[in-house]
Amino acid sequence: AENVSVLVAIGINAEGHREVIGVAEGMKEDSASWEQFVRSMIERGLKGVRLVVGDRCAGLVSTVGSMLPKAKYQRWTVSISL
Repeated sequence: AENVSVLVAIGINAEGHREVIGVAEGMKEDSASWEQFVRSMIERGLKGVRLVVGDRCAGLVSTVGSMLPKAKYQRWTVSISL
């Protein structure tokens, strides 16, 4: 089996429903990959991000700080293994 990273972003729309807003396969969890991933969503119209929840990956944390400065970062407390 080969290890592959998949970056996934799930947003909550105005009606309170969850939607997958971004998926990128084969990327790393480093700052460059997260920046490319977030940039692609911004280019497709992502705006108004107020909260990002993640696993405290350093690449994601730094990207939120630099590319989504109005968003707060919160570490999730439950992890699911597939």
